[in-house]
Amino acid sequence: MKQKAKKAQQQDKDLLGYTDDYLNDVDNVVSTQECTGLIMAPPVSEAEAESFTDIYTIPKPENKIPNGLQKEKKEDHDF
Repeated sequence: MKQKAKKAQQQDKDLLGYTDDYLNDVDNVVSTQECTGLIMAPPVSEAEAESFTDIYTIPKPENKIPNGLQKEKKEDHDF
């Protein structure tokens, strides 16, 4: 029981100086999966690459030569 109380006191100390407005402000939220500039998989088509640039601030793809990472049609899986 003492450990829980001590842990709660430590957590309270860690939050000292932060107001409720600061803690509830969405500008202070950090995401580890979004807005990193990384795309989970290379775009399949030019249209898909363009749509990424509409959503995220990433450079538009400029090379017209496929580099082998793009797949023009999806693979069929038997599972």
